Amino acid sequence: MDRVDEAIKDLDVALAKKPNEPRYLEAKCKMLVFSHSWKDAETVCRALLRVEPSNAAGHYNLGLALVELQQREEAMREVERAVSLDPSNKEYRTKLENLRRRQAGNKASAPSATSPSTPKQP
Repeated sequence: MDRVDEAIKDLDVALAKKPNEPRYLEAKCKMLVFSHSWKDAETVCRALLRVEPSNAAGHYNLGLALVELQQREEAMREVERAVSLDPSNKEYRTKLENLRRRQAGNKASAPSATSPSTPKQP
């Protein structure tokens, strides 16, 4: 068992005693994101935000999980919320800028409703 799995097990023990402890929920959320357990991270981050809605790290990590779960619009909102709660956090701001660039690139490459996706033949 690696250290991340061990930490998650320890957090599970702590959360069994105090299921709504924000520090434990935040730590588990971060560990699950770190281990790429996206769906579990989403669940734990949402639990954290029910207990502590203004937790910037919770919003940020939920956003990271949602990006990987292909829920990009909600991910953007979560990272925006993290930035609004902690505007001095460079990591949050950088991720938000990257998400915005990616979204702008996707919109630019998508065919619009008014222009055909293939050229018309004369």
